[in-house]
Amino acid sequence: MVEQQEPVGRDRSRRLARWCFRSSLALAAGLSAAVLAAPWAARRWPDAVPRWLELLAGDQTVRRTMVFAAVGLWLTALIWFRGTKARGLQE
Repeated sequence: MVEQQEPVGRDRSRRLARWCFRSSLALAAGLSAAVLAAPWAARRWPDAVPRWLELLAGDQTVRRTMVFAAVGLWLTALIWFRGTKARGLQE
């Protein structure tokens, strides 16, 4: 039985999609972690917290925006960058 080789471009596009998928999920996790850790860090080290982290800890609108951005990145990764095998669309 002879195995059919895939074109080089297809392998490269799969690697790029996998990289985009993983980096979108990592960025979403980082945003979520920042939202969760900001209030704790602001209370623990009130003089050493950077201005952006202080804003994140104190402003509920900024926290909500970051949570929705994280959800949007997560959904983008699942919809656009997931492989065809994961979606059940094998060729």
